[in-house]
Amino acid sequence: MGPRVHWRATLMSITSIPNAFSTCEYGAGAANAAVTITLAAVPNMRHAITCVQLYRSATAALTGTASLTITTTNLPDSFSWVVGNLMVAGGTQIDVDTVFVPPLLSSVANTATTIVMPAPGLNVLWNGRVFYYLVPEL
Repeated sequence: MGPRVHWRATLMSITSIPNAFSTCEYGAGAANAAVTITLAAVPNMRHAITCVQLYRSATAALTGTASLTITTTNLPDSFSWVVGNLMVAGGTQIDVDTVFVPPLLSSVANTATTIVMPAPGLNVLWNGRVFYYLVPEL
């Protein structure tokens, strides 16, 4: 069963944004550590997120039926993903690989946007990338 996605994007055409360019923020953690990817606040600008990729790697098997909830700040509707925690030894698992067309706009300008991955379990670590560009506050 894949991750559940709950979202509402605000429509905006990239062609309406002069000189829009994409950038990427990356986050990685140590074993069993929470990781936060932060898109820095920029005066009078909002984040237009085009892609989120989150994955885990395990050096030993992780069993169980628990869920991991990946949360966010400054995104509409308390945006989050819920993924299972089961991992095979030596495996890399893609938990979230979501492309937003149109882009998912941050809720408030001049405010950092975060993706927060919880502690994933012993011998498991997170890696993630968020691709986005900046748009002027409307």
